Amino acid sequence: MPTPNKAYAPATKPEEPEVYHAHIESQEPAQAAPAPSSESWRGDCLPSIKLSRKAKWQKHQAFTANRQAKVSQGQARESLYRIKHAAINALLVAGCAFVDSVDWSADDATIGVRFVGGGALHTKLSALDPLAFRIVRLQLDDD
Repeated sequence: MPTPNKAYAPATKPEEPEVYHAHIESQEPAQAAPAPSSESWRGDCLPSIKLSRKAKWQKHQAFTANRQAKVSQGQARESLYRIKHAAINALLVAGCAFVDSVDWSADDATIGVRFVGGGALHTKLSALDPLAFRIVRLQLDDD
């Protein structure tokens, strides 16, 4: 088995309070991000949102777990995909991830998720926790 690259090794979790909501960065504090429309919500409002440290950590965790799962096997692979799905759930709930695409061709639909600050991953519908599932349904109903 190859030696893991230190650049891909999981970092230690930074200590911080349990707040992981995105906040709006604006020149005028009273001005919010533009309201999403069915055509442009995926791209137009995302650059104006800044990720909290916890959300950045969760995004990093999702990408790292996904990358490691691709070269793993067995239980290690399943555990890494669970970590990825848990991070995606948290980012959906925090408002830092948005449904980009849905593939309904399989029994368990695959959902493409785009993240604030760039990047995208996919997850299965069955991997969503109840609150993340509700948020995905709300986002799909807006389209």
